[in-house]
Amino acid sequence: MSEIDCSQVLIEIETYIDREVEVVRYEQIEAHLELCPPCLQRVEFKQQLKQIIAAKCCSETVPETLANRVRALIEEE
Repeated sequence: MSEIDCSQVLIEIETYIDREVEVVRYEQIEAHLELCPPCLQRVEFKQQLKQIIAAKCCSETVPETLANRVRALIEEE
């Protein structure tokens, strides 16, 4: 089996998909996915979901009033 287990893959699934994990960890997850169809299905589902959300949510511009409110909240922090 691989150096990483299913619970660890599920914890790190988002950072793996976004390639925000270290190279060694990415390779460990890749090795696990080659041997674990259930985890691979989860990763594929998450990737597809992310693509759908990006396609649906990025098609419209943000209303200027909303953008200004967000900016103001950020500046307050």
